[in-house]
This record gives sequence, structure tokens and C-alpha cells, in this order.
Amino acid sequence: LRTAALVIQQQYRARVLARSQMQMYITIQRATLSIQAAFRGMKVRREIRDKQKAATVIQAAFRRHRVHLPYRAMRLAAIIIQTHYRAHLQMKTDHKNYMKIHSGVLLLQAAYRGMVVRKHVQCMHKSARVIQTYYQMHKQHQYFKKLRWSTTAVQQRYRPCQIRDAHVRHYNSLRKVVVCIQAFYRGVKARELVEKIKAARHIY
Repeated sequence: LRTAALVIQQQYRARVLARSQMQMYITIQRATLSIQAAFRGMKVRREIRDKQKAATVIQAAFRRHRVHLPYRAMRLAAIIIQTHYRAHLQMKTDHKNYMKIHSGVLLLQAAYRGMVVRKHVQCMHKSARVIQTYYQMHKQHQYFKKLRWSTTAVQQRYRPCQIRDAHVRHYNSLRKVVVCIQAFYRGVKARELVEKIKAARHIY
């Protein structure tokens, strides 16, 4: 009972720990999703703002198109190149930040999964030890039952032999006594007969 109680307690504690770890993992996942959503929203807002700026620049340049066509073309090209270059730089920076966050999340997930696997392996080892213990107890119990049955069978066969030998000894002792009594009785009768014969001779 104590071993069963310990096993139940260990399983219950393992389940409580797994539940708390799962809640921690869900909290981290929600936080990660919130960070990703905020990052994507910021990226979209930046893209919209950049597009709005580009549209404003294009509109202003288009209005000045009739007056400053060559200058406008060069300025528009420069602005487009600068916009794409800044967007490229911003994309690199955002990608680096995202990769850092992604690496951190992967490390947390790997650590959590490793902890869960180790806990599961420990529970399996403990269960294996308990099963081995019960199996060895079962084997010992079976061996004891066989030994007890063999002992009982030997005793059941040995005790009738003892009783038979005791009866034989008692019968032999009684037979010897009876033979002695018969011999004594026959001797007495023979002596009486001899005395009677002698007495009869003296009479004649």
C-alpha cells in the first residue's frame, strides 16, 4: 500500500508539474503571438506610411511634371531608389530582430520539450522499477507456494510411513508378548501333564 501510495503521489505530482509547465508554455506562446502580431502590425503601418509618403511625393512630382520634367524625373528616381534602399535596410533590421525572437522562442520550446521528455523518462523508469519489484515478488511468492506444496506433499507421505512403522513396531511387540505368554502357558500345561503321568505311574 505504501508503494502504491508513493507511485500515485509521484504520478500526481508529475501531472501537476506537467500542467503548470503546459500553462507556462501556453503563456509564452501567447506572448510570442502577441509580439509577432505587434511586429507585423508595426511593419504594415510602416509600409502603409512609406506608401503614403511615396504617393505624396509622386503626386507632388506629377504636379510639377509640366514645369520640371527632367528635374522631376531625376528627383523621382532618387526618391524611389532611397525608398527602396531604406525599405531594404529596414527589412534587414526587421528580419534580424525576427530571427533573434524566433531563436529565443525555439530555445524556450526546446528546453520545455526536453524537460517534459526527461520527466516522462523518469516516470517510465520509476514505473519500470515498480513493475520489476512486483514481478520479483510474484516470482518469490510462486516459488514459496511450490516449496510449501512440495513440503506438504513430503510431510503427507512421510507421516503415514511413520504411523505405519509405529503400528508395525507395536504389533511386533504385542506379538512377542503373546508368544511369550503362549510359551509360558504351554510350558505350564506340559509340566502339569508330566506330573499327572508320574502320579499315575506311582499309583499303578
